[in-house]
Amino acid sequence: MSRGAACSRRSTRDAAFFDTPRGNQHGILRDGWKLIETPASGRRRLYQVDRDPGEQQDVAAREPERTNALAAELAAHRRENEARRVEGANVAVPEEVHKALESLGYIREEPAP
Repeated sequence: MSRGAACSRRSTRDAAFFDTPRGNQHGILRDGWKLIETPASGRRRLYQVDRDPGEQQDVAAREPERTNALAAELAAHRRENEARRVEGANVAVPEEVHKALESLGYIREEPAP
């Protein structure tokens, strides 16, 4: 089996995916490499975090194949998660959980039209 074929069969469990709280950046961490995408600007940064833990050297330009492969994996992960997304109105929540979430400001009752 070629190295490329082995990589294509990897499990997403081997990778860590993340989004910033505002959703303006997304990323993937796999095998000591961290890709960060900023969709608004189209910018991609790649760091080899085991050698550069402070993320000072963006190596995306030197590693275009790795950058593109990680970007494709990240895009596939985001598409899959979006397809599985469940809207809150479709989820049954126990009353005590609903009250707790409401008290924390996560749920607001919409006024009737």
